[in-house]
Amino acid sequence: TPVRFRAVDVADELAVQAWVDDAVAAFGRIDVLASCAGTNAPRRSWANTTMDSWHELIATNLTGIFLCARAVLPTMRAQHDGLIINVSSIAGIHPGTISGVAYGASKFGVMSLNGTLNLEEWQNGVRATVVCPGEVSTPIMDKRPNPPSPNAHARMIQPEDLGATFVFLATLPPRVVVEEILIRPTVRVF
Repeated sequence: TPVRFRAVDVADELAVQAWVDDAVAAFGRIDVLASCAGTNAPRRSWANTTMDSWHELIATNLTGIFLCARAVLPTMRAQHDGLIINVSSIAGIHPGTISGVAYGASKFGVMSLNGTLNLEEWQNGVRATVVCPGEVSTPIMDKRPNPPSPNAHARMIQPEDLGATFVFLATLPPRVVVEEILIRPTVRVF
């Protein structure tokens, strides 16, 4: 199966639409969208979150999910089939001080967007799953005020663990929707 990839600023509406248009032109359809772009900031408490970091986090973590889903929906509706996987976070279920004000708010928003996708789009054959991971060993962890050690990174969920979860979801038949998955490391990392 051919694979195409490119970097896309998910907060840029025109870039997202061009990316989706290119995929439809290349493959004729879109079966799965996995929205997993995300960011955070080292300064993340109520006392030190800046408006610039608030806007950046909301743009990437929440608006990006909205723009990507909105861009693929016409194609998925026309094919009467499609799966949208939205990555939120445990921070989107349980507020916490480690994740921060803007990150938590953005991830709670992802939970809502995913729910409305299922409420509105099921009759069009579109299913949406929100995946809520705990700590995942990605570069975003190094933006923490106290970045985790290499040993802590090794005990976290690994990117390939989420990849396997996405493959599981994508191989389920269209009659099945898993609305939410909570996945966390087996040991407490922090």
